[in-house]
Amino acid sequence: MLRSTAEAFAVEKRMHDAVTGILVNPADDDEHLLRRLGAAVVKHWELLSAQDRELILDQATMTTDAKDSSVQLRQLLESMINQQRIDKNSQGASPT
Repeated sequence: MLRSTAEAFAVEKRMHDAVTGILVNPADDDEHLLRRLGAAVVKHWELLSAQDRELILDQATMTTDAKDSSVQLRQLLESMINQQRIDKNSQGASPT
């Protein structure tokens, strides 16, 4: 069933309203789990909708931790994702 434009907008607004700043202070035992989860998201980034990508980047930008530096954080995240994609594509390419 297709949603009306108003319904789609309401869903998108609820998703973006759900994005809040989170203070991340994982236990040392859990830090590797966050790295693995992040790696999985990056690996399948192309499969995510543009809306989901925006939501994830918005949330990541608003998340703080001990190494928090908000200077160009979103650009750094996007650059890292793009570099991972390039690395993945170059690994699958055959040498010429």
